[in-house]
Order: sequence, then C-alpha cells, then structure tokens
Amino acid sequence: MDEKTMLLSQLLKADRLSFSPESCRDVLGDAYLLKHNVIYRRLRRAVVARGYSLVCAWPEYTAFSLSQLENVLARREIPVIFNRNVLEQIERRTLSRMRVGDLPASMSSFHLHESAHGVADELCAELPEGSKRARVLRKLMGESFANACESLASALAHNEEHRAFLQINCYMKDSVNSRKLKNRLIRTIGLRQTFYLAFYSYLYANFLFASFSPNLAAQILEDHMPGHGLSRGILNDCVRFMEIGLELNTGFRVQTNQFYFSCNGCKGDLLKMLDFDFYDIIRRRDVYRDAVEDMADVIEHGESTECL
Repeated sequence: MDEKTMLLSQLLKADRLSFSPESCRDVLGDAYLLKHNVIYRRLRRAVVARGYSLVCAWPEYTAFSLSQLENVLARREIPVIFNRNVLEQIERRTLSRMRVGDLPASMSSFHLHESAHGVADELCAELPEGSKRARVLRKLMGESFANACESLASALAHNEEHRAFLQINCYMKDSVNSRKLKNRLIRTIGLRQTFYLAFYSYLYANFLFASFSPNLAAQILEDHMPGHGLSRGILNDCVRFMEIGLELNTGFRVQTNQFYFSCNGCKGDLLKMLDFDFYDIIRRRDVYRDAVEDMADVIEHGESTECL
C-alpha cells in the first residue's frame, strides 16, 4: 500500500497507541516517530537538552517559514503545527474516509528540520564568523546537517505508517530505491559513516555543485574512516548515495540561499560567495572537523546510549 492511500483514521489510531510523556500529542505522528524512529528521537532529545522547547508556530513562521530561522535560534523555540485536533475533526466529518494523500500541505509540520538547525547551531558555536566566507560555511553546514538528518530518518521508515508520518513531519520524500540504498550502506559501513556521506552530499548540493568527482566519497571515507578497505561495489553504492543530495532542486537552492544570505548581512553575488574550497577548510581546521564529529555523535549516540 502506498502511504498516500492510507486512511487518516489509521494514522490517528497508530499515533494514539504511541503516546508517551515525551511526545507532543497536538502533532500527528510525533508520538509514533519518537517511539519508532531513532534519528527523530535522538534529535528531539538533543534539541531539548540544549534548552529548546516545542511551541505552536507563530504567525510569521506559518506565513513564511524561510524567514524565521534566526528567530527560531534566538527564541530557542521549535515551531510546530498543532494539527491533531483539526485532523480528528476532518476524520469525523468524512466518516473515516479521508486519505493521507488528500491532506493539504499546510497540515505538515517541519519541526524535525528546525530541531536539527537548533542542534547544529549549538554544535557550530565555536566556528569563526569574522568573514563573509566563514558565515556562509557555518550556515550551510547547519542546513546540510538538517538535510542529512531528514535523509537518514527517512531511511528508517520501514512500513507505510512510518513513511506516512514522516511525510507529514518532514521535507524529505524518498523513493523505494534510495531508501534501500541507504539501508544497505547503514548495514555495511555503519550509521556514522553513512551520516558523513549524507552531510557532505548535501553540503556540496547547498554549495550549488551539479556533480562531483567519483573519488570524493572515497576521500571522505578515508578522512573519517582511515584504512577502511571497502570493496569497489560498496564504494559505488557510496557514490550513488551521495548523488541523491545533488537531486535537491537547483532553483530552490539558489533562491533560498540568496534570500537567507541577503537577510543576514551576506549580500553580494551568490556564486562568488560560494566559490571557495570549503572541504579543504573543514579537513585542515580542527574546529570545523570537531563540529562535524559532534554532529556525527548526535546521530550515532544521541544524548544517551541507544540502539537502532
């Protein structure tokens, strides 16, 4: 069954069965994802441990969420769309016949993405901000962490209910083949190494690369997993996985980056601002490498010892 064809009543029931003191009952899928998705759970605990709280999305956020990241970070508040009550009303009015694919996009709550930004902002706190280049790199590292978190959370959605809940609470939309590829890599090289590939894949995408050398995946794995000795077949899987990040819509990447940088004191030609060897900076400067390692720690271990 495709998740879009699932009945809303099925999701309401499945989520209700997962309620816990940790979950936000006003958001459809939050309880289920906290229980069944380790990436979602680790990010929630990580952002709460850093002093953030979940709040009903304020008007400016619901009107134009892309303009509100700095407010999210300054307030230490993760905006969520409180959708359960209205969805329960819809379910009753339609006599339990409403399907997930018929729900409007405005029902979605993207707090997973915003939570990742909150965590990344703390982990990147020691990065320099004295130059435009440094500010650009820090911002795009945060965005790439959020992209990678969604990508890995999506990989762990092993049934229709799980995928339907992520569809409501996540930007990421995965194909069956990409999900299989991610899971194959998690099994063969581990969650941490798969995170590195996802993070750098999206970092290259956010720096507007249309392609990269096939040797890049091997270089990243060698930098973070020296002497890995992986087979050519596994390395090919790594390259295919990294290419998923480049599927981010280029027009959207250009528009959102230009908007964000313009609103936060980084005005100028976008392509010129992005024209530097960011990977070399991360490789050679400990403060950047440490930030990436701290991100990987959150993904691999969370705030406590947890298992996949």
